[in-house]
Amino acid sequence: MRAVQIAGEQDGNKFGCLFTDNYFDMLPGQRKKVKVLGNKEYGTLFVQSRYGCCRKISYRKVHLGQRLCTVTEYK
Repeated sequence: MRAVQIAGEQDGNKFGCLFTDNYFDMLPGQRKKVKVLGNKEYGTLFVQSRYGCCRKISYRKVHLGQRLCTVTEYK
């Protein structure tokens, strides 16, 4: 996919969503791991390639002892 872009929101607020990478290229079948940074405990990510459709991904951060895990749900 060419020019993949990630944006996010929490309860309609589109400001303050930070990622380790929010704009990149990918080859078919390639996986990309991007971390959601900052204090947003849950929200919706919008992932879109330049010539593709937009995909919504709901996420929430889960604290498991000292580890922080992110649970995602594709829509």
